[in-house]
Amino acid sequence: MAESEQLQTGNGAGFDLPASLPPSLARLYACWRALPRQFGKIPCKSSFDPAALPRLWPCMLMMRARPDADRRTRYEIRYAGERHETRLRRALTGRFLDDVVEETEYRRISPALERIRRTGVPHHRTGQHLDDRNCLVGFERLMVPLCDDQGRPDFLLGVWHWPAAHTDHVVRLPNGAHMISSRHI
Repeated sequence: MAESEQLQTGNGAGFDLPASLPPSLARLYACWRALPRQFGKIPCKSSFDPAALPRLWPCMLMMRARPDADRRTRYEIRYAGERHETRLRRALTGRFLDDVVEETEYRRISPALERIRRTGVPHHRTGQHLDDRNCLVGFERLMVPLCDDQGRPDFLLGVWHWPAAHTDHVVRLPNGAHMISSRHI
């Protein structure tokens, strides 16, 4: 997708994407838009073929919403690419998101995850987090919804882009962490 090309945002469904995305996020978005919609506006997970996006696997994360006994939603990580597991220094596949991220982080991101499922539209986010070297790095993430074979919007598929992979310099923060600065952030 050309950088100047506007991304299609559907039928005004209430989400905004930037005018351009990094190529990896644009590939996920194009793939998601091309999937058939058996149950309305959300494609089924069964129609998504991960083999169509092999270069994105290291930065990909797929989760499934699971209600627990208290009727709250937990997110089971069905697949976590190696970049996620390296960043968090542990295996993630098969675990629940609220067990692998800090509680404050989970409370901050879970409303967006619920909104993606409820509205059926992608969510783009930029931010910063600590990497596996305890350095603060910038990222962009696109998360898209997928439904199960009964039409429930239970799956979320995301791809992360870390533009700071080629850094200009590293800044040590007072708490011992490092901040990676890049002209791309």
